[in-house]
Amino acid sequence: MTIKEIAKAANVSIGTVDRVLNNRNGVSQKTKATIERIIEESGYKRNAYASNLKLGTSMKIGLLIPNLDSEFGYWGQVYSGIEKAINELSSFGVSVYPFFFDRDKENAFLEAFDKLRSHDCDAYLLSPLPLKDVTALQLKDIDKPIAFIDSAFPSFKPAFVIAQNPYRGGYTAAKMMKLITRETGTFLVFQIHPDAYNSFERARGFKENMQQDSRNTIVYIDVKSLDDIDQALEDSFLRYKDIKGIFCVNCIVNRIGNYLVQNRLKDKVIAIGFDLVEENAEALRNGSIDCIISQRPAYQGYMAISQLYRYMISKTDWTAKIEIPIDIYFKENIPESREEDLL
Repeated sequence: MTIKEIAKAANVSIGTVDRVLNNRNGVSQKTKATIERIIEESGYKRNAYASNLKLGTSMKIGLLIPNLDSEFGYWGQVYSGIEKAINELSSFGVSVYPFFFDRDKENAFLEAFDKLRSHDCDAYLLSPLPLKDVTALQLKDIDKPIAFIDSAFPSFKPAFVIAQNPYRGGYTAAKMMKLITRETGTFLVFQIHPDAYNSFERARGFKENMQQDSRNTIVYIDVKSLDDIDQALEDSFLRYKDIKGIFCVNCIVNRIGNYLVQNRLKDKVIAIGFDLVEENAEALRNGSIDCIISQRPAYQGYMAISQLYRYMISKTDWTAKIEIPIDIYFKENIPESREEDLL
């Protein structure tokens, strides 16, 4: 039971519950007894972190992530977890000041970050920076804590990072590719943001696993937009006659599946990609793709805010990396609801 739920059960304000928890005056004996009874019956245990942030104070977290409708709504899922965490922490004065940017626009991240800094936030949650912007960010005089979500950057030491290990994700994708294809040949690796750290690390992990068998050939295909995918696939199938599988380092795999079905190639080519966005979930259901690796976007958003809050009130310096599990989905185990992502 939370403080908010205790207040509701006792028909009092959150502030009244806080006074009882902190043994402060201003609460009648009858009301105090009621609150204490509810606390005892519910088995409520006080959150040591929450008690460090007094009611009436505030903490504003500056958020900068890609546009919520981009990447088939992946970032919308991240933001849903952020909203859940903010709602739970709102009674402690925690709020988020969101900014969004277009990943396909040159310098969009840095321009948005400069605007965000003008709002005097207490900390920043950022993701995902193009590699060239990581260097530029390091040169800025930033005196507030920074945390990263979705991707780490070895050259940058933030307060903490919450992300999946991209190399292991790509390595796992290769294992799944081998299990499903049971053949050797040419394997395409599609990237739409090749300058992102997690993108090329997934590609590296996939390649290193697949090339343990020297009969396999790995071909990197970089596309600038979704509109370039079909042409890139057409060119690839004309050039390589033994394509056995296609790995997408991000969520565009549903477009790969559509092409394979429309060109009657699905029975010959396996398609594996990242992120359980709705389009990919539907592609799994209809069989146009074979496997999805998920990185729990809503859970990432939820944990990122929760951990940044803890970091800010702990009054100690610490650097941590929270690794997101590598979830593997097939047609048979697609979750019925995205709410499971928060478990």
